[in-house]
Amino acid sequence: MKSCALQVLAVISACFLSFSVHASNLGEAKQRCQPPLDGEPVVYQNDFSWGYELDAMKARFKFIYRSGKRLKQRAFYDPAQGAFVFPVDGLGGKQIIVIPERFIKSVVNHVEEGLRLGYVDNIFFPDMGHSHFFVPQDFFNEVIQPIPISDKKQRYEKMLGNHNVKVLYHTAEQLHMKDRESKALVDDDYIRWRYYSRNLIGYTDGSKKTEIHKRLNRNFNTVRDYPEHRYWGAGFNISASQDGCFSYKDKNGGVKYFDLSLSDLPYDGDTGDLGYL
Repeated sequence: MKSCALQVLAVISACFLSFSVHASNLGEAKQRCQPPLDGEPVVYQNDFSWGYELDAMKARFKFIYRSGKRLKQRAFYDPAQGAFVFPVDGLGGKQIIVIPERFIKSVVNHVEEGLRLGYVDNIFFPDMGHSHFFVPQDFFNEVIQPIPISDKKQRYEKMLGNHNVKVLYHTAEQLHMKDRESKALVDDDYIRWRYYSRNLIGYTDGSKKTEIHKRLNRNFNTVRDYPEHRYWGAGFNISASQDGCFSYKDKNGGVKYFDLSLSDLPYDGDTGDLGYL
C-alpha cells in the first residue's frame, strides 16, 4: 500500500510540476506579449527565397530571429479580457479573437516535438512557418458552416475552442529538396528525411501527440486531407523572434521565443504571388 501511495504521489507531483512549468511560461508570455507598436518591423515573404540549402536556411533563421522583425497582426495579451488574442481584419473592421491557453500550450508542444523528433529545424516561414486546420467534419457542418464567412471572430473562436481540431504544418517549405531539372529528390539522406516527414500534424488537446502523414503521389508530398475532417486552409503563421511572445525549448535545450498571427506574411513591394506548397 505504501508503495502504491508513493507512486500515486509521484504521478500527481509530476503532473503538478508539468502544469506549473506551462503556467510559468504563459505567465512570462503575458508580460512579453504587448500589442504591436505602430511602425513595428514586420516579417515579409520576400525576406526569404525558394530553394534554400540547409546551412543557408539555418543562417537566415538566425538573422531573422535577431532582426527585431515580427509577424504582422501578431497575437498579444489583452489584460481587459484576461486572454491572449489575435487581431484580424474583417468586413466590419478590426476583430479580436480570443485564444484558449490550451491551444497555445498545444502549439508550443508541436514546436518542441517537431524539433525534438527531427521533423523541423527552424521556426519561421521557410521551414515550420505556416499551418492549416483539420476540423472534425460533423463539427464543421453543424457549428462552423452556419456562421457567416465575414464573422471571423466567431468562426475562429469556435475552432480554437474545439480540442478535437488538429493542426497541419507543411514543413521544409522553402528547402531545396528536388533537382530543379529532373525533379528527382536530391541525393542526401537528411534532406530525404525532411521531405518524407514534411506533413506534421499536431493535436490541440494540450498533449504532445503528433503524427506524420504522407502523400507521395502528390507534388512535394503535400497532405491536405484527414479522415472525417474538413481541411481549413487559413491557419496561423508562426515565426521565432528574440522579442517574441511564447517560449519554447530548441534542440539544444535552450529557450527561444516565437509569435503567432492569423495574417499571412505581407510583401514588401510588388514581388508577385509566391504561394504555399
